[in-house]
Amino acid sequence: VSYRCNARCGMCDSWRMKPGVELSADQVRTVFRKVGRLDVVRLTGGEPFLREDFAEVAQAVYQESRPWVMHVTTNGSFPERVLDFARRFEAPRRLQFMVSFDGLADEHNRSRGKDVTFDKAMETVEKLVAERPRGVSVSINHTVISAASMRDHDELRSRMDALGVPVQSVLAY
Repeated sequence: VSYRCNARCGMCDSWRMKPGVELSADQVRTVFRKVGRLDVVRLTGGEPFLREDFAEVAQAVYQESRPWVMHVTTNGSFPERVLDFARRFEAPRRLQFMVSFDGLADEHNRSRGKDVTFDKAMETVEKLVAERPRGVSVSINHTVISAASMRDHDELRSRMDALGVPVQSVLAY
């Protein structure tokens, strides 16, 4: 939904791209009306929660395509925005969030930058875990970016296991 990003990850080019024109929620609605019914839609970026109108964009997608799964990928740097979105979305049982981590605090913060901290991402995960009774789902994506990141894997998985949060691991490209 946007190439804008407040993280400065070395493995991703989104934040390096020149900001372009983003489709409005009405334009998104038109596109998805033409596309029709979909089983799964993934809303990602950059960081989707940098869009002030992200809720309207997501709502337009949902209303026009009625997916079984609305998958939202975030770096977790806006815990309150994510929580507000999860609480207001008309079909919380269709929401599946994936919060991105690059390891434990030192490695994550070194990789992502000062605006996208491990603590904020953890706060986002914890807020989403609290929304499970409403049907909201959360998992994390551990992007293995270095030897230190790989060493962090077991501890990161252990922390997430304690919250009942699945971990998906991928190697940075």
